[in-house]
Amino acid sequence: MRTHGRAGTVKSPHKPADSSAGDRSQRALLRGAEVIAELFKMLGNVNRLKILLYLAAGDRSVNDIETALKIRQPTLSQQLGELRDARLIAGRRVAKSVIYGLTSDRGSRALQAIHAANDDDAAAEQILRQRSDSARRSQPAAVFGAILSPNDEISK
Repeated sequence: MRTHGRAGTVKSPHKPADSSAGDRSQRALLRGAEVIAELFKMLGNVNRLKILLYLAAGDRSVNDIETALKIRQPTLSQQLGELRDARLIAGRRVAKSVIYGLTSDRGSRALQAIHAANDDDAAAEQILRQRSDSARRSQPAAVFGAILSPNDEISK
């Protein structure tokens, strides 16, 4: 059933004319789901996941990553760029080498979530102790919730 409003406009009785706090909360939740889905797509690539897991042990040069993971340089360069754009890793130049490591915030939290979701709480806790000063979280939902702040977006 529809009713007519001012100047012949049609209003739906099921949707309020103004945006309520509940609507904003639901839109934020849906947006958060989209951002987390993008993160999962980022982590769904086996090479990117290998790189993140390798960097969990500490910072490494591009040459170290290439040799240890047996990823060819063009592919490695592309995957490092994707991870860097997503702010999961950061690089710094030392002489002629670039050294990559997890970002202390987002990269470490993503790995914590992966380990927690895989029921590997010991590994998640170890990453927390090694890479983060934040409070410990061992439940997968809490860790996934902590991966992204409300303003985080994944770059493509």
